[in-house]
Amino acid sequence: MGRAGLSVLPSRRQSRWPSRYEAAIEEAEHAVELNPSNAFAFGALAHALDAVGRHDAAAALARKTINMRTDYPALHYILASALGALAAHHDAAKNEHLHAGVRAAQAKP
Repeated sequence: MGRAGLSVLPSRRQSRWPSRYEAAIEEAEHAVELNPSNAFAFGALAHALDAVGRHDAAAALARKTINMRTDYPALHYILASALGALAAHHDAAKNEHLHAGVRAAQAKP
């Protein structure tokens, strides 16, 4: 598939199935309520939150759960994914403000 064909694919950060992730969030929240010491339920919830773009919540939950189970590799991946998305968002905002500052400085007489 050529580069032009890649543009029709959803980005990693945009799910083609948002309602399924919302349902997964509900199910994982219920699992956490039933067993608040189950790191796998927390991991499922953190993954679903990251998938729908709630990266702050996903990172916080992954950190909390890593404290419960340091030997659960998927949690480290989920945390890295959420932090990567947050960094990209912050970098984009930073660049936007830098460009706005340059434009404002150039506009001054």
